[in-house]
Amino acid sequence: MVRISEPFGLKQGQGRLGVLLVPHKVGATLAVDGKDIGEFPQDLTLLAGDRKLEAILGGEVIASDFVKVIDGSNEQWVMTGNQSTVVNIGKEKLEMAMIPSGKFEMGNDKVSRESPIHSVSVKAFKMGKTEVTFAQWDACVANGGCKDRVKDRGWGRGN
Repeated sequence: MVRISEPFGLKQGQGRLGVLLVPHKVGATLAVDGKDIGEFPQDLTLLAGDRKLEAILGGEVIASDFVKVIDGSNEQWVMTGNQSTVVNIGKEKLEMAMIPSGKFEMGNDKVSRESPIHSVSVKAFKMGKTEVTFAQWDACVANGGCKDRVKDRGWGRGN
């Protein structure tokens, strides 16, 4: 992060944020805190504070991030369009979304067992877009990827 001052056009309580979408998708627009801003890329001056960024294409959110805009800051932010893959598990299919890598602050200095506050970095990973069904879990067990066939507790298999 680079601190900048008023000669660069910022007023007290504002920060500058450049936002890109990678890979670029023609027609994708940026929304900040639910307000449509326009097509990518964007160079924004925003009030300092937590902001929700969404990349929207064809009415569907294809990427979503939360950023903290800091007073006097000048930052670049890259959003990655949700990339999904379908994993075949026997006859079952499981749609997976790509979760991009990121960094966040974790902890609470006011609760001893949760302190100190520290930075946590997470590598990119894939996660199922929906809950796992009994049929998907059973197929995973049958293929040797999962342990133990779980009980359905009366909910019914095949759901």
